[in-house]
Amino acid sequence: MAVVAPGLAAASALLRSVLARALQRWSINVAPDGNVLGVETRQDNLYEVGGGLSWEFAPSWSINPEVLYIYDDSNILGVNYSSTEWWVTLRGDF
Repeated sequence: MAVVAPGLAAASALLRSVLARALQRWSINVAPDGNVLGVETRQDNLYEVGGGLSWEFAPSWSINPEVLYIYDDSNILGVNYSSTEWWVTLRGDF
């Protein structure tokens, strides 16, 4: 018979109720801009990296924190940008 410490049993139960996810995306967008500021064709490299967790803390209830980082590298200086988005959702299944 195995003896499991109470803290280890609680940690094991917590891990069974947590789901992790990650994402990564890269795309290239090319569009003719009609010679805006001396640039004939606009080209954007869009990078996205993110991830999150889903924790079922009670029957039919979960909390989901997520983060997403976006970076747009363009050959037109005025449209280069980056952002970091954070959000948390609370979900109840009925």
